[in-house]
Amino acid sequence: MTKQSPSGQATRTTHMISLIFALILTLLITGCEDIRPFPLAQKGSLDLSDWNFDQNGPVEVEGEWSFYWETLVPREAVARETVLTKPRYIYVPGLWRKPQDKGNALPSQGYATYGLKINGLAPSKAHTLYISDILSVGEVWINGQPAVSGGQVGRDKNRELPDKHSLIARFHPQGNVTKIMIHVSNFSNMEGGINTPIWLGPDHQIQQKINRIWITTAFMGGALLLIGIYHMALFSIRRNEGSNLYFGLYCVMWASQTLFGVNGGCLMAELFPSLAWRLAIDVTLFPYALMPALIVMFYHALFPNRCAETINRSFQILGIGFVLYLVLTQPNAFDPMVLSFVLVPGCTILYLFGMFLHDLIKKKENIYFLIPGYLFLALTGTNDLLNDLHMINTENLVPYGAFFFILSYSFLISVRFSRAFSAVEQLTGRLQLQNAGLSRAVNTAKENLRLKKELDIRERRELKLKVMQGRLSSMLNRVEDALVAVTPEQKIIFSNQAVKVLTGYGPKLLLGTALGDLLPEMSGKKFSLFVSQALPPVEKYLENVAVNCLNQTTIRVDITSSLLDLENEELMVMVLKKARKEPLPSSIELLKLISQLNRDRERMEKADGLLNRQNRDNLTGQEQNRLNTLIQLLDKIQDLPTDTPSAEAKRRLGVQVMNAACTLWAATGATKAELADKSGFWSIYIEKDGYARTQTLNKYLDITTLPARPRWKTIINTAEFVLAACDRPEILKNKLETQVNRLKKYF
Repeated sequence: MTKQSPSGQATRTTHMISLIFALILTLLITGCEDIRPFPLAQKGSLDLSDWNFDQNGPVEVEGEWSFYWETLVPREAVARETVLTKPRYIYVPGLWRKPQDKGNALPSQGYATYGLKINGLAPSKAHTLYISDILSVGEVWINGQPAVSGGQVGRDKNRELPDKHSLIARFHPQGNVTKIMIHVSNFSNMEGGINTPIWLGPDHQIQQKINRIWITTAFMGGALLLIGIYHMALFSIRRNEGSNLYFGLYCVMWASQTLFGVNGGCLMAELFPSLAWRLAIDVTLFPYALMPALIVMFYHALFPNRCAETINRSFQILGIGFVLYLVLTQPNAFDPMVLSFVLVPGCTILYLFGMFLHDLIKKKENIYFLIPGYLFLALTGTNDLLNDLHMINTENLVPYGAFFFILSYSFLISVRFSRAFSAVEQLTGRLQLQNAGLSRAVNTAKENLRLKKELDIRERRELKLKVMQGRLSSMLNRVEDALVAVTPEQKIIFSNQAVKVLTGYGPKLLLGTALGDLLPEMSGKKFSLFVSQALPPVEKYLENVAVNCLNQTTIRVDITSSLLDLENEELMVMVLKKARKEPLPSSIELLKLISQLNRDRERMEKADGLLNRQNRDNLTGQEQNRLNTLIQLLDKIQDLPTDTPSAEAKRRLGVQVMNAACTLWAATGATKAELADKSGFWSIYIEKDGYARTQTLNKYLDITTLPARPRWKTIINTAEFVLAACDRPEILKNKLETQVNRLKKYF
């Protein structure tokens, strides 16, 4: 069994809804009774003798009314019928400017009297005459008695005062003939006359009709208003969805047109009688001007196309121009300009239908949800057209079709919003999973980075330890006296070349051997006691100690020893010398250095950080001074007596090595500041302008600025660092290696 796709399910659901709407509308159209045509008034008289109000309902008073232009017939003349003998006739509903019985149109502004005789009204029943709108003021007189007024009728603009639009006149017929007279004046509107149907019937039937109009208006207007507010609220939450704004404004304007308009029974004017008379006209017409532009902009926001911007701009210009015309002119619900604007909404409907069919063929996303709305609007429009042609007798259904048309768009927006929200939820879920995985990856990366840092620190410490051990070995090898270093486990871990001269055992032969093999009298408990008595800063001297030589002989030596604490490891450093009561100056210097190193063990750990300039900068002033003292002590060992060339030649060779190292480093494109920073052997000074300077390193590049006591070990370490970091060019690298090797021979 195959799984149905969401789009296929939506299409079938839409088709089902469309079918239901079509069936409902078909039942409404075909289920209407064949209502009898309304009788027409002729020559100012209407005969309702054959009209059964109980069966056929209220009647629309339509036809020829007696008409007296620029005459307000007094009520007394109605009874005498003196004035009504020679009237002219005008068709109601209709405007004054339309050609009348003699083919001449009347002016749009003026005043007149309408008259009609109605035969056949039952005297025993209360009747109501309902006029939905008069342009501009009307007074209704029935049988010479005032029935209702829409303001003050006047013979000029100053005396006219419009007040309300719809008129409801209740009366009891007297005899077989009912005489209706309506005074109408228009100096406040662009057009004059009675241009809306007039309904007559029993009071309860007319009231039911009015209530039905008001209830329908309240329902549709309120629903449209709520839909509009809802979508504008959605836009306030999600500003990038312009379709919600356009659709919300469109619904709000349609709601205002429905609630204030004449077709809605002027509901707002009835609920709020104190509202200004012109307000109902303006609130009805302004939306009429802007709604085409809004619905087109809304459709293009849902289904964009290449010409959308041009079409939107065209409808916007037309709407703004029409609004300006309404603002600058009198109330003009029926003037030629307003009536000609009907073409704009008509073109809008045709354009929307055409674009809908185009997008339907293209199968754009969610377009199927609009099928019910367009289908219902088309069917209701067809119904009203056939009804106007008197081919069928039904109710006016276009407002309902338009309402369902709006609902279909609202449903489409809701579906898009719901799907977008579902997509956001799914995306959020995926993002949460990705974030969880990313968080784990970040934590793993942090842990790996921490471990790498620890490993790097450990490697750097080991490297520094090796460097210090190498430096210590280099320094101790320069001591002329025989020297060995012994662990607490009585293992020899170091011996210099002088030991080989004295005993015949080279460093490699003694490395790792027991102390007792070399000094049989120093093994066991005697060595432990000797170590405990030689705690720093005390130096221990032993005389006439036997030493085993490689040639199986034994010699006697004097031992000068001291305990050295190096990297958490205690070493016993022993100097062996024949036929001397006191150590030579070089040995004394070494023992003093060992004592100083023990007293400054923490400073030695700080010295490991010399390769990192930031650690050196963090030392206090006192720590810095003690560190400098330690460096001087190390330099002092470096300057112990040895066979060296002339001091001047040695200094020149050191400058040459530094220049060769900087030249090879510069070949990589890096600066001296980067050499000082990455090697850690030289200090960097940041000036106020942010420029990094290497003042100390620069002094080693010129023989004239070279310090009196150069840091030879730093020169060699810098050269070895550059050689390790730079592979090319080989010529410069070979030259630097040669110079470094020459400089090393001097030590």
